[in-house]
Parts: sequence; structure tokens; C-alpha cells
Amino acid sequence: MNSTLSNNTLNNSPQRSTTNCIPPPFRKWDSLFLGTIIVIALGTMFLMTKQSKAPGSSKEVVITDWKGKSTSYSFAKPPPEELVVKGPLGETRILIDNEGARFVSSPCPNHTCVRHGIVKEPYDSAACIPNKIIIRIESVLPGKTGSEKTQLDGLTQ
Repeated sequence: MNSTLSNNTLNNSPQRSTTNCIPPPFRKWDSLFLGTIIVIALGTMFLMTKQSKAPGSSKEVVITDWKGKSTSYSFAKPPPEELVVKGPLGETRILIDNEGARFVSSPCPNHTCVRHGIVKEPYDSAACIPNKIIIRIESVLPGKTGSEKTQLDGLTQ
């Protein structure tokens, strides 16, 4: 009688459905949406690359310290220039030469900024987070000053 009771309880228990575990396949609109996102991303990358290599544009290094003060340096200076920027942890040394800009030394514990290497293309950046210093490269239009000199608008800056 126990075996009959256990068989009845097994037969009355709800069955697990394995069809709910499989995700539905892509539908036509899903593929169209994904394709649109990819096209927009590739178009944006193309336009940013094209803008950074516009005729007559030049590059400059912008260094922002922990107080929010930004200083610009041009790549046009032939001799390498080593700058000392003070942060909350101490002095950070930055080298600017024809190749680009890079952190040479920093008082931060991990030295991730030093291992980052050279920053040389427009829109590239490197940061020493513990010492709160940022290096970024900007593409500059000739004859422009202030916020007009970069090729970015207020939203993307």
C-alpha cells in the first residue's frame, strides 16, 4: 500500500517544463534593432577618427590637477619636457615629447598610471586616480580659442 501511495503522489505532482528554460530566438525586429545599434556605433567611431585627423588640426596635451586647474601643452615643442605636478599624495612627473605624454613617476601605491604608457591620439587619456591627476590629448583647430579650439561640442566635452 505504501508503494501505491507514493506512485499516486508522484503522478499528482506538477511536472517541470523544460521549454521555459530556452530563450526565444531572435525575431525580425530584434535583429533590426541590434543592426541599427552597431551601425550607429561604427559611424560614431568613424566620425571621431575623421575629426581627429582633420586638415590643419594639431594635438595638445591637457593636464588637470587635483584642484581642477587645466594646463595645455603643445606637441610642437621639439625638446622633451618633464613636468612636475603636485597632487594630494605628492609630486607626479609627466614627460611630454614628440611621441605623446606619459606618467614617469608617481607617489601612488600601485603605479598603474606609470604602466599605462604613452597617450598620443586625440581623445586618449590617462589618470593617476590616487593622486588625482589626469592627462588627455585634444585635437585643436587652428585659429580658435577657448572652447571653440577643440572639435567637441559642449555635450561631448
